[in-house]
Amino acid sequence: RWQPALPPLQGTRLNVSLTFYRRGAGRGPNSAPDGDTLIMGQRKIRIIGIDAPEAGDKAGCPEEAVAAEAAAEELLRLLKQGSFLLQPPQDGLRDQYGRELMTLTRTRADGTTQDMAEDLIASGKVHRFDRGSPRGGWC
Repeated sequence: RWQPALPPLQGTRLNVSLTFYRRGAGRGPNSAPDGDTLIMGQRKIRIIGIDAPEAGDKAGCPEEAVAAEAAAEELLRLLKQGSFLLQPPQDGLRDQYGRELMTLTRTRADGTTQDMAEDLIASGKVHRFDRGSPRGGWC
C-alpha cells in the first residue's frame, strides 16, 4: 500500500500512528528489522541510546542471532502499543549507515512519559549505548 513520504525532521517532533510489522516481503512498509532500528517507508531510524544484537550473518555467534530476534520482537511489541513521538536531536544527526537518530516516546494514560529506549534496556534485550562508548558483546 502506498504511503506518503514523511516530512524531514530537524529538531521537531513527529507524531507517528502507523502499523508496524517484522521485516519481510508482503508485510508492509513500516517494520522493525532489529531491536534498535525501525523503517517507515523509505526512512530508516536508529533509536538513540541503545545497541541491539546483530541478526543473521552479522551476528558474532548463534546466541547473538537468537538475542537479535528477541530484541526485534520487543521493539515491535512497543511500537504496536499505539502512536508515539519521534524526536530527532537538534542537529539532525545520522549514524554511519545514514539512519536518522531519534528518540521514541509516548505519553501514558497517567500523564508520564514512556521512553522506548529505556523500556528496551529494562527488558534486558538491548544494551545502553552512548555514542563513542565501547559496545558490549552478545556472545
